[in-house]
Amino acid sequence: MDGPGDGSTRVAVAALNRLGSAIRHAILRDARLLWARIPETAADFAARTLKEYLALKPYLDRYDRDLFRQAATGSLR
Repeated sequence: MDGPGDGSTRVAVAALNRLGSAIRHAILRDARLLWARIPETAADFAARTLKEYLALKPYLDRYDRDLFRQAATGSLR
């Protein structure tokens, strides 16, 4: 079985440009870029993703607050 500590290496290759900014941000935050044909393009993509995510974050935070409040009061719709 593959897993942490067994000497296996897992690599995921993904095309990120078609994903939403929140998902792209999470991937860029948690993953490691191994190779980019044009490093400047990768840096521009990361910067654009961060800018889009930060513009969206207040709405995501409000959604989370409302969702948790509804869950706590038993009024999920």
